[in-house]
Amino acid sequence: MSYVVKRLREMENGRAGLYSRGMNLYAAYFVPNATDPSGMNPYVDTGENMFPPPLFPGPGETPVDSNNGRSILGFSCGLFECPTPKPKRLTPLNNPGPTPRPIPAGPTNGTNRKYPLPYGGPIGGAEAGPCIIVVVRCPNGAAVYHFRAGDDPITSMGGNLAGCDAIVCGGDNSERESNCLGDTVADALQRNGANVIATVGGQGCGFNPDGTWYEVS
Repeated sequence: MSYVVKRLREMENGRAGLYSRGMNLYAAYFVPNATDPSGMNPYVDTGENMFPPPLFPGPGETPVDSNNGRSILGFSCGLFECPTPKPKRLTPLNNPGPTPRPIPAGPTNGTNRKYPLPYGGPIGGAEAGPCIIVVVRCPNGAAVYHFRAGDDPITSMGGNLAGCDAIVCGGDNSERESNCLGDTVADALQRNGANVIATVGGQGCGFNPDGTWYEVS
């Protein structure tokens, strides 16, 4: 049996398939990777993830900026999907640290920035507006993602965030697409195995050199 036929039969049996959310379809069967030269590497909802984990700069290296991935159709959720209102997504930030001054601006919308750890200052993002900011701290590095409507958080953040903590902030409850993006970000963090410390309503967030998390009101 050919590899392609085998994978198609697995898809039909519900053992593997395309990752979809609303109208967005992610081409999980056609993303090349180092261990599967055919490019047929399905996303499976049993902990196996086709997307590689984030690659952080080494100790002492300069932070690296890159563009976020985009969803195929450019929408964060389907036409008839009802997104979760922002107030219902929020969770408290327990024992917050001080907000640093100056506040780290972080990457611009539609981009992300990866940092080495340890790093000589606070790491975070600000001025999210209708966008959503995610700050991820892993044992070997950190990243700040400034997601705009139509960005694809699950491919942008990588496929394995187990052992990583994250904080989410931003969003505009008056904009449907912003709430859709908030749902997509929450779904991506859950699928990627991150431990979400809090989802806060401020327009910025991050963590200090002492490890405490902060929110920009």
